[in-house]
Amino acid sequence: MTLFMASGIVGGSYQLLSKYIEKVRELGRDPTVSYPTREDLDYLSRLVESGSARNLYELLNILAQRFMERVDREAATLAFEELYGYRDEVLAVREVAKQLASWLVEIALSMGMLRLRNVEYLR
Repeated sequence: MTLFMASGIVGGSYQLLSKYIEKVRELGRDPTVSYPTREDLDYLSRLVESGSARNLYELLNILAQRFMERVDREAATLAFEELYGYRDEVLAVREVAKQLASWLVEIALSMGMLRLRNVEYLR
């Protein structure tokens, strides 16, 4: 599954997020509830402008916290278990939220809202 405006430069393959979206759909739920929104982009912009995050690591952690409440816990746990072979709801939700945060950053990069220095070190 290809995610809209995702390059993989921050979030890698998004294998877990893709599996999560698949599981949300299998459970008969709407995966778009978790997707990055315009409000998330505005929040990201405010974080960067205010200097609340000094680096990409801090930015992703702040954004992941924002996404955690929107992650479907059951779908995240099922996706995590299928990919990694063990069940850990807390870790599953946190990892899906991190991938959602990475996706948001990549959307902002694609839109020219954000620039990263030393991007080659992310690969």
